[in-house]
Amino acid sequence: MKKILFFLFISMTYIYANNMLTQEDINQELDNIKGPYNENVVREYIKVFHDISQERKVMDEKDVDLVQNPFVVPVKTINAPEQTSEQIEYKLHAILEDRANINNKWYKQNDMIKIQPGVKVKLLKIKKDSVVLRIANTNKEIQLNKGIDNVKISFQ
Repeated sequence: MKKILFFLFISMTYIYANNMLTQEDINQELDNIKGPYNENVVREYIKVFHDISQERKVMDEKDVDLVQNPFVVPVKTINAPEQTSEQIEYKLHAILEDRANINNKWYKQNDMIKIQPGVKVKLLKIKKDSVVLRIANTNKEIQLNKGIDNVKISFQ
């Protein structure tokens, strides 16, 4: 069967060069095949060979550039309005030895706090219950929120 299909493919290539397939061409190809075969199967292969031999339409290079990658999921970004360093709320959550937790990130003295690009905030000093921040050439002290029960943790 493989030999028959190979012979069929080679001989059909010549016929399909002009892209015309007639019933006469199919019958002629069937007459050229020697040996036992299923005529319906061979007819189907002849039609398949004809279909794949047709000229294919290709995309121009500029059209290819317009095609989006189907495997990349686009990410929508929402631009929040820019806030100045004075408008940003700084919350002091904890102080532990020489570190302070401001807005859920740990910083030590003289660290730059990066909350928003272009906003420069420096942690100047860590006190017992507060920190001093340098915001746009002004100092701002933020108190530690001790909660409703004024809970203090001390080490012995």
